[in-house]
Amino acid sequence: MEKFETFINKHYRKIALFLLVIILFNTCGNPVKPLNKKVDMLSTEVDSLSTELSKRPTAKDIRVIGLKEAIYRIDSKNRTNEELTLSQKWHKELDSLEK
Repeated sequence: MEKFETFINKHYRKIALFLLVIILFNTCGNPVKPLNKKVDMLSTEVDSLSTELSKRPTAKDIRVIGLKEAIYRIDSKNRTNEELTLSQKWHKELDSLEK
């Protein structure tokens, strides 16, 4: 215990100065804390935006819906030969898109 007391008596100013500098840098001089908060906030916003974007239909989905609607409209009425060939063409395209 005597060695510890002599060490403290000999170096207490250096220890106190060192602790003050650490406290200063940790409280007001540490730019990492606010930066981490901002990065966390931005990452949560990016995650929420990416989930919203993944929910939106793609061009392929819109094309499939449009083809199904057009085929339904043609199939629900009396068809001419041109409409029949067009409907068959759309069925083939729809099958290729759904694979």
